[in-house]
Amino acid sequence: MFVPLIAYPVPRIGKDNPLLLTRADYESLVPKCQQIERRVFPKSEAMDIAKELRKPNQFLFVVLDLDSSHAVSKQADMQLTAYGILAIGKIDGIARMSKVCTDPRCRGRGAGELVVNGMLKALGANKRQLLNTSPSSYSHIRAISQTGISTIQLHVDRQRAEAIRLYTRCGFSARAEIADYYSAGRDALLMIAPISSTVE
Repeated sequence: MFVPLIAYPVPRIGKDNPLLLTRADYESLVPKCQQIERRVFPKSEAMDIAKELRKPNQFLFVVLDLDSSHAVSKQADMQLTAYGILAIGKIDGIARMSKVCTDPRCRGRGAGELVVNGMLKALGANKRQLLNTSPSSYSHIRAISQTGISTIQLHVDRQRAEAIRLYTRCGFSARAEIADYYSAGRDALLMIAPISSTVE
């Protein structure tokens, strides 16, 4: 069972419900993300996730493959399948998706789409924006912004056709092409999706 949730900041007992994992399990997810990061991305593009999350207004979204629907008591009960990092710009009203990554062993099962749609849900996207999903899919995603975020944006390698298709399915559209964004000859697309101000 795939379950998307916000892993960082770690939910506070009594403030963010429902809690799915123990605090130790939540805290173990950051190094697990870092392990996948190092396997998937070249060293020059790998992100220090723990350092990134120390910045203000940074959120870590994950998708876990759980063997049951109740709280997990053992780390062996869960497998991290995908993660993403979202930064909230309170001044300019823009959210920036700085990373989305799926464990290569879990690709093709929809985990990446759950991460992206989880971010949209947390920002206040309505059901029309969350295509091909059901409300129960995001029961563990809480709202993270009450500051009028109107837009979410990301950059993606122009050659990553599969990733571009994923973002397009989730409601993003290309707005600009940026030459040599990643390195010489590796261009990026700037993709943007609007966030509805009305949550259904």
